[in-house]
Amino acid sequence: MNFSDTLKTMRISLGLTQKSLGEKIGVTSVTIGNWERGARTPSFDLLSRLAEALDTSVDILLGIDLKTNCTPPEEQLLTKYRQLDQHGKDLVDMVCDAEYSRIKSSL
Repeated sequence: MNFSDTLKTMRISLGLTQKSLGEKIGVTSVTIGNWERGARTPSFDLLSRLAEALDTSVDILLGIDLKTNCTPPEEQLLTKYRQLDQHGKDLVDMVCDAEYSRIKSSL
């Protein structure tokens, strides 16, 4: 996935409008739209602000994360999971295990 597609996917998955994302990083919705269409690219400073606003890394935004094959929404889930305390992680693990068992048993 290229930068434009990744940006749009991540923005939408967080429930942000172009305007609200722009306000978070100090640019207009037109600028966000230009980036999402591939008409323009942000400076490194703005890339850094974007990554922070989208709770991800610049590498992920640019599609150069070679460590994983995660989609942007999966990467966001992983980032959130890592910020949970042990109780939260245990709950997520239980739900994930239960859902995996349910799906596996239906095959």
